[in-house]
Amino acid sequence: MRVLFVLLLAAGCVPYYTYEQLRDQYENVREIHENLIAKVEKWKSEARKAEERAHAEHKKCVLLQNRLNSLLPRIKELEEGLKQWRSGVEKNVKLVLGDMSSKVQVTESGAIAVEGEFLFASGSDKLRPQALPLIRKLAKLLTSRYKDYYYRIDGHTDDQPIRHSPFKSNWHLSVMRALSVLNALKDAGVPEERMFIAGFGEFKPRVPNRPGKKGHPMNRRVEITIVKSK
Repeated sequence: MRVLFVLLLAAGCVPYYTYEQLRDQYENVREIHENLIAKVEKWKSEARKAEERAHAEHKKCVLLQNRLNSLLPRIKELEEGLKQWRSGVEKNVKLVLGDMSSKVQVTESGAIAVEGEFLFASGSDKLRPQALPLIRKLAKLLTSRYKDYYYRIDGHTDDQPIRHSPFKSNWHLSVMRALSVLNALKDAGVPEERMFIAGFGEFKPRVPNRPGKKGHPMNRRVEITIVKSK
């Protein structure tokens, strides 16, 4: 009887172990399933947020495009106005400066750019004697054609560092050159209260400086910008 009981007990234990294994497998699968559901929900949430952001950005793009479209006529108007202004400045420069107009250029923005090498010796802020007749003609141009405007005088250099000069940097040199032109224009009759200066050193070149430490002569210049008074 004892042997039979042990055998029966042993036989009854097999389903219990199987149940434990199945339950463990079930719990593992359930945990994996729940994790997958959580990930899917997270991805759905992120997708909804991304869709909302995309929708908001699309609305911004539409608004910006509408804004740009509304500005296009004004931009074209301003471009045409600048073109006419530049053409007018070029015409007046040729009329007033005559043969000396070859020493200046009218920039895309309508400023009058004067060759730095014609105005100054290298590293100097003292005007060459040959520059004074040009300065007087420029003064006549400003006071006769643009007397109700202001005049901004900007000094520019190339990118070559200061060596044999009393100035600490190209910034200092550009400011002092602009000031020299201002003083010469004042002596030639331009009202001093209508002039102001700025120095940009080498930081606003008109063209790329030449390689090999040569700079570029077009970047060594003084520009006179005619500014409308309010």
